[in-house]
Amino acid sequence: MQSIILPDATTAVDWAARQIIALIRAKPRATLGLGTALPLLPVIQQLVRAHQIDGLDFSRARIFVMDEAVPSPIQEISFTPGWLQEHFLERVNLDPDRIHAPNGRTSDLETECGRFEELIRRHGGIDLQLVDLGANGRIGYHEPPATAYSRTSIQTQVPDRGSPPLRVITMGLGTILESQSCLLLATGQALAGVVAQVMTGAVNPLIPATALHYHLHCHLVLDEAAAAQLPNRLATP
Repeated sequence: MQSIILPDATTAVDWAARQIIALIRAKPRATLGLGTALPLLPVIQQLVRAHQIDGLDFSRARIFVMDEAVPSPIQEISFTPGWLQEHFLERVNLDPDRIHAPNGRTSDLETECGRFEELIRRHGGIDLQLVDLGANGRIGYHEPPATAYSRTSIQTQVPDRGSPPLRVITMGLGTILESQSCLLLATGQALAGVVAQVMTGAVNPLIPATALHYHLHCHLVLDEAAAAQLPNRLATP
């Protein structure tokens, strides 16, 4: 895993977006894996801007949405029709048949997890996976402890403030490790401690993001605030 340290969050987001834009231009049929966490929204907005202003063509690209909520009688929610749908999928010229997400509403969730894995394999794997880093070291909805070689599975998150548990189908860490390249975005002082643990520590199930040390082409994209506790840090030109 290589750290890319930029002066602030805006330039970190710009750098990450430029990598995706360059890939789509060089390989119009590229396959992108997209996390669903809101910290990724600024990157997504840059992609939309590149489409609307510079004519970036997504018509032949393929998208795998990383997470999908499993509705319950208490919470009838879904990620895919949510912010990612509103702010990206509906604003660029993506072919709907080339957008894939786990189906959290099926009656057979285990089979759905396997179907999603097979769909990724059938389409040749993921060229670039975009994910964010959580304050506890999570990736996507893989809360600690998490095995580095997990496949797409059902995870349960317990939100703060007494909200009911949230069940999610989420792409496996092992699946992410099989992507050709990975961008892990982390900005802000609140993440400085976990960034230091991820970058300077060994692979640790209690810090799921450390699994990306096994990835051959992963960039941890940081601003100076998130990199504050790294030893000998130098901003990337």
